[in-house]
Amino acid sequence: MEKDKEKVSLKFDFGKYCKLCLRHWLWFVIGVVACVALACAYVYIKVPKSEVVASLKLPPETNAGGIMAISDLASSFSLGDMFGGSSTDNEVAMLSSHSVYMKTVKDLGLNVACYEKLGPLKWAELYGDKVPMSVTPTNAEVNDTISRAIIFKVSINGDGTYDVNAKIKRKTIFKKDGVSMPCTVNTPHGTFVIDTTAAFAKRDPEVKAYRFVFASYNAASQSLAKIVRAYAPDKKTDFIALSYLTSDPQFGELLLNTIIDNYNLVCTEQRNEQDSNTLGFVDKRLASLEDELAQTEERMENFKKANNLTDVEVDAATLLTTSSEIEKTQLWARIENEALKMAMDFLAKQENQYSLIPSLNSGDFSVGSAESIEAYNQMIIQRMRMLDSTTPNNSALKRLDSEIDAMRASVIESINRAYEQSNIKLNELKSKTASMTSRLNSLPTLEREYIGIERDLVLQQQLYLFLLKQREEASMNLSQATPSLITVDQPYTLTDPAGITTKMALAFAVLMGIILPMALLYFMRYNKAPLTADDIETVAQAPVLGQIKKDASNDALPVLLSTGGESIRQLRAEVLRVLDGLESGKNTVMVASPYDGEGKTYVAANLAASLALVGKKVLMIEADLSNGNQPLMGYDMAVGVADLANKSLAECVQTVNLNGSSISLLGPGNVGGRNGDDLVGHQSVKEQIAKAIEDYDYVVIDTASYVEHSGAFELADLADLTLCPVAVGRSTASSVEQADALCQDGRLPRVAIVVNMA
Repeated sequence: MEKDKEKVSLKFDFGKYCKLCLRHWLWFVIGVVACVALACAYVYIKVPKSEVVASLKLPPETNAGGIMAISDLASSFSLGDMFGGSSTDNEVAMLSSHSVYMKTVKDLGLNVACYEKLGPLKWAELYGDKVPMSVTPTNAEVNDTISRAIIFKVSINGDGTYDVNAKIKRKTIFKKDGVSMPCTVNTPHGTFVIDTTAAFAKRDPEVKAYRFVFASYNAASQSLAKIVRAYAPDKKTDFIALSYLTSDPQFGELLLNTIIDNYNLVCTEQRNEQDSNTLGFVDKRLASLEDELAQTEERMENFKKANNLTDVEVDAATLLTTSSEIEKTQLWARIENEALKMAMDFLAKQENQYSLIPSLNSGDFSVGSAESIEAYNQMIIQRMRMLDSTTPNNSALKRLDSEIDAMRASVIESINRAYEQSNIKLNELKSKTASMTSRLNSLPTLEREYIGIERDLVLQQQLYLFLLKQREEASMNLSQATPSLITVDQPYTLTDPAGITTKMALAFAVLMGIILPMALLYFMRYNKAPLTADDIETVAQAPVLGQIKKDASNDALPVLLSTGGESIRQLRAEVLRVLDGLESGKNTVMVASPYDGEGKTYVAANLAASLALVGKKVLMIEADLSNGNQPLMGYDMAVGVADLANKSLAECVQTVNLNGSSISLLGPGNVGGRNGDDLVGHQSVKEQIAKAIEDYDYVVIDTASYVEHSGAFELADLADLTLCPVAVGRSTASSVEQADALCQDGRLPRVAIVVNMA
């Protein structure tokens, strides 16, 4: 081993990778030649195709038929755009619908596909009037009922006869050679007649074989939907594009035209059916609405008559004005009544016999007896004047008193009569006020009932007018056929061929011929390729303690042979050198590899045997319990590590003789259904192994792989040195990386790599 060899990394290095590619230049030549050959085969087999395209546009929304009826209805009830007109996506879906393709397949007979053989593995499809033969079922229902496609192969013989073969998948259902045309083919799925067409005389005489694929209309429609593309080039516009790849551009244009015509026809039929249904519904609804309108109008009329209403708002305003006037009149009537009562009370008192009666005239009202009171007061004034100039016994004065007394009685009677009339008037006004108040209080209820009737009437009127409009629109739609899509660009063929051209195929082949060898070299060198001895020596960051070379004897323990095992002895010397330099004194070596199959048991057994051969007291422990109880160095072990939890070490160890030297062996033991890592980590097991370390010169422990198991980490504190075998030609960069990681993080003691070439 070269101690001073420079350590390198397996990480990608572009410069070294380029040199690696140059060293393997022959790989690139082979890759390019192979890929170009495949490209040539592809170009030969591939039939050139062209793309046929057409551009369509949605008509204005006013021509959208029944859909607009729903939109208008939504607008009438303020539902916004919830039921808007037809969108581009909807039209694309309709254009690609199964019903449109089904009609197209039937119109063009696309359920029978014809192919002519132009060479080995090279078939070209024929279309329309270029098909030289026809395959027709005697029962037309077969076109709809057949569940699997039938492949008819017709070969033309030199004598003018034909060989006919029919298959479903790989099963032959009819075969007959040397037949003439027309030929009747009887199959389990029906009877077919194969005959030549007018195009047979114009066919290429070099073509000697034709293949016909007969499928149902349904299957052919599904196949057509996969190869015809309908899409919206831009979501912001109302344009729709149709695209179709074909080897016959003339047929492609015919196909797209047929699809467009059938789409418009299907949409027209659906629209006419919808309009007819709309007319029927509208006529029935109009008839019922007429009755409903008449009933609602009658309800409103009866309501107005019953409640003496003309217009609720006008009537309410009138009632308020009238009520105010009545209240004002009632107020003055009450004042008049009180004035009359005051006059009556005044006249009823004896001390007021010859006193002036207060006047009952006041601004806005006049009591009916005011004139008589005024005359009475004039007579009282006259008496007062006479008293000033004469004595009470004056005859004139007495005569005047008699007149005053008579007048007083007349005034009292007049005031009483006026008071009675005032009471009657006041009661009448009170009755009118109460009636008016009741009327005003009932107005909100009447208004609410009136609004309900009016709302029903308005809704019915609007619906009636709307249905009349829809009836006219449906009638107009039925009377004129408008296309659902307007053809902007008639189907035309693009100049450039579609798909991969010959130049593109060859360029791609050359590129792949370069990329594939590069990828293969990268995979082998930097990814999962097995490492060589030089790789391990140069890339390992952990110390490499030695190499174990493959022994010619192929013996499991070559160290026991007199002529073999020299690399094992060299490893032993390196191990002893390392252990002698340690102060712990445990002299325990643990052999652990990242993965199974890297030779850890081989290294551990030969190392332990080589130590025993030089007179050392050695204990070999097989702590890999993942495979159950296995023989150790060829010896069957009845008990072992798995039994140390219940037994002593002396009961489990077996001592054997190796070429005159003895070695102690501790096998896996009886694992049973228990977990091997739990057994290795058991406290009793670890304590007894620790005790054994004190009783032996050297202890070699073979553990399970530490990537998938924890056994090595359970025993890590018992060891002085960890050997990680890395197998040449088997281990990958991952094994070295795992060993380097253990060396750096110190989870296992003093990790060193052993290159295993055995």
